[in-house]
Amino acid sequence: MNDAQRSVERIHQLSDMLQSLMQQAAVLQQKADASVVQSRQASDAMKRASDRLPVTVGAAIETVLEPAAEKAAAKMTAT
Repeated sequence: MNDAQRSVERIHQLSDMLQSLMQQAAVLQQKADASVVQSRQASDAMKRASDRLPVTVGAAIETVLEPAAEKAAAKMTAT
């Protein structure tokens, strides 16, 4: 094999390597895009949960803590 043939063979090898790397980059880009979408969905879910938190805490206070405090106060005044 002469120098020209070796050069052509090397160019083909490099071309194959480049094509493989480009395919890998495309797969990684798809994974990154999916990750961004998942991250955005998780962020949106956390935002919705944090928006509901005051309502949830308020409801817990009304349904659990207030009756318990009233019961404790009634016990204290009864004794």
